[in-house]
Amino acid sequence: MPTDPQRPSDSSGRTARGGGRVPMGNNRLRGRGQESLRAKGARLRRTWRGRGDAENALLLAFEIVDGHWSDVDLDADYETVSLACEVLWDVEHGRVDQALRLIRRWRRRVQRERLTARRVDAETPFAREVRALRLWARALHRAPDSEAAWTIVHMAYGMLCEAAGGSHVLSARVAVRPFEGIALLYTELLGIAPAIGRRLGRAAGPLMATFMHDAEVVARQIPLDGRRFPERHALVNQLLFAVLERNDPARDRQLVQLLYDLDAVTRPLDARGQVTRFSLYSEVADYFGEHERALLYRKRARSALRRFKLYRHITVTDALYPLRDAS
Repeated sequence: MPTDPQRPSDSSGRTARGGGRVPMGNNRLRGRGQESLRAKGARLRRTWRGRGDAENALLLAFEIVDGHWSDVDLDADYETVSLACEVLWDVEHGRVDQALRLIRRWRRRVQRERLTARRVDAETPFAREVRALRLWARALHRAPDSEAAWTIVHMAYGMLCEAAGGSHVLSARVAVRPFEGIALLYTELLGIAPAIGRRLGRAAGPLMATFMHDAEVVARQIPLDGRRFPERHALVNQLLFAVLERNDPARDRQLVQLLYDLDAVTRPLDARGQVTRFSLYSEVADYFGEHERALLYRKRARSALRRFKLYRHITVTDALYPLRDAS
């Protein structure tokens, strides 16, 4: 069993003020005027990722869904829209319908810009569209609607293959320079594709094997030299869960160890990034046969997830391990 990496305490995650339910509908924070998406995103990062304030983070996310968008930057503001979607599908039992509303609004803006842009290079609107599709697939995965999510992944992958000159060319690019140009877009897509393919099982077909192979190729290029790479965490995390589910220790033991070590250098250090680490530790402990340690990690995971109101994550854990944890 790998040793537990040194992590900051997640004790900074606080429950929402007042303990009440977040109001539904078109509620939004008042008095901010024509605030830019970037400014709203900065507040949301502090509120959610920094403090774990679920109630106010959800209010901010609703404000981004329904509010006025001023001074939109389709590249910089993608992170704001992505973070708002994460809050919407994560907090309590999730509001995926609101996340999908936000994504539709964002895609309309991206597509309109792609049709009318005159002064940006041809690659910029293409990258924005691929990233919008990736975000759409992530939301559908949480719905959950795995077949629809896989269709969107396939669409984005097809666009990337066509732009690269074929699937083999695209795979070759991530084998050499995975964090540049079109290869970076593919690397980002690999941060969600294995998770969706896992749910589909055999229905995912041979494309899942391609994604697993290429994701491993990318992961092996992330250095373990003391630097941190939080932007690579989705790929590392989802690949690790997919390899664990494959349940082939004779083949994968060293790969699991590598991905576990990479989780330590890619997992974000903020409160939200740290809160799910015990869920991963429990899976890895089970994989290596250390079931008592896995049980302890799951107890810590449930406690941390409750503080952040990540009830969907708790539901998944309870569905997977009710008998083992009760014994």
